[in-house]
Amino acid sequence: MDRLAPLGEAKAGVKLDDFSLRGVDVPSPALIVHDRRDRPNPFRHGEAVAAAWPNAELMATEGLGHRKILANPAVSSAVTQFMRG
Repeated sequence: MDRLAPLGEAKAGVKLDDFSLRGVDVPSPALIVHDRRDRPNPFRHGEAVAAAWPNAELMATEGLGHRKILANPAVSSAVTQFMRG
């Protein structure tokens, strides 16, 4: 990712850190699930999305990384509960 991101940024002409939800009105609630040890996508990105999105909740996980989060039973349960309201 350290080598890929700069290539994509150069091609697109924008930096990944420049993407923001500031000023965007999104009334729907959101559950942002992000692992503190996600290497491709730093945890600070999940924190920023949750902070910028009104009605968002951040579920921080530990030790699941970028891919294991998808198959984690606790995450699946939380997402299911969130979707059910």
